[in-house]
Amino acid sequence: MALTFGFYNSINEDRRYDAIQMSSIFDGIIRDGIFMHVGTSMMVRASSGMIVTIGLGRAWFDHTWTLNDALYPVTIDQSEVVQDRIDTIVLEVNATLPIRANSYKVIKGTPSISPVRPTLIKSPLVNQYPLCDIRVNRGVTVINQANITNRVGTSDCPFVTGPLELMNIDALVAQWGDEWRHFYGAQTAYITNTTAELLAAWHAFYAEQTSEITGANELWRAQWESWFNSETGTATAEMAFWRNDREATFNAWFAALQSMLDGNVEANMAAAILELQNRTSLLEAFKDTLSNEFAVVHNVDDAAGNAIVDELGRPLEGRIIFCIKPCRAETQMFPVKDDRSRRILDNFSNPIQGRVYQAI
Repeated sequence: MALTFGFYNSINEDRRYDAIQMSSIFDGIIRDGIFMHVGTSMMVRASSGMIVTIGLGRAWFDHTWTLNDALYPVTIDQSEVVQDRIDTIVLEVNATLPIRANSYKVIKGTPSISPVRPTLIKSPLVNQYPLCDIRVNRGVTVINQANITNRVGTSDCPFVTGPLELMNIDALVAQWGDEWRHFYGAQTAYITNTTAELLAAWHAFYAEQTSEITGANELWRAQWESWFNSETGTATAEMAFWRNDREATFNAWFAALQSMLDGNVEANMAAAILELQNRTSLLEAFKDTLSNEFAVVHNVDDAAGNAIVDELGRPLEGRIIFCIKPCRAETQMFPVKDDRSRRILDNFSNPIQGRVYQAI
């Protein structure tokens, strides 16, 4: 019909109204969608095993309302053996004469290496509104929340926020996705560049340190070789000098011995013994002279027995004076060390008076 209206009282049933006409009174006031602030907006959550639950909520689609006031369990078909698939849970509004009902259904996807979500029905009498997509990986026996992708609030199944208003988060989701991709790309580029810079800096540092260590090793080796060569050269020269000196001494001794043994051995030996005896006699005489002419003066007194003092009047008692008679003429004057020693020497009493002595 091009024109409809209502409502008027019926006379003899001349005014009859169907459900669509009754619901049309909300057209322009409420748009199709799921009420955002009722229950949990029919959000789907993982339960146990292959079971998920649809949350509480209210929806308005195609001039019909749907109310779910308790958790609604849905069982997902078992997974495939070889390939994955994507199933979609929908709120189906079916206005066909045999059905005329709203219901939750699982639209099973086609198994594939790269699965896609199934195509939903959109027709004048039957419409399917997606609540979520569930990825059923091959061989799984449990549905996790991470496998569930919510679709409530998208353009395919929008939120109803109030009369004449609805909420579509497609643009927001797209914006978030774009921002995430931008952020991820920027961070990836930053990490890549930073890694390259750090790697280049490490290579430069390693090359510099390797060069320094190599140069230091060469310097140390050169210094070590110089020191070693110097020390070995000095030791070699000293050893050569010692060897030559010992060799010369030995050769001189051997030559003297050989000269002594050449010719008349007995006469040479006798002469050598006689020379040794003469030298021994000289040493004995010198020893006797030292024994007779050596005196130690313990008390430094003058001839009258008075103590001798220095310029400052300090007594010289307890000092030891060594006096030795000269080996040649008694009148020979040996140099006296200082005036103080000379005064002491002049005041000596007998038995050494009248002789000239060296004061030590």
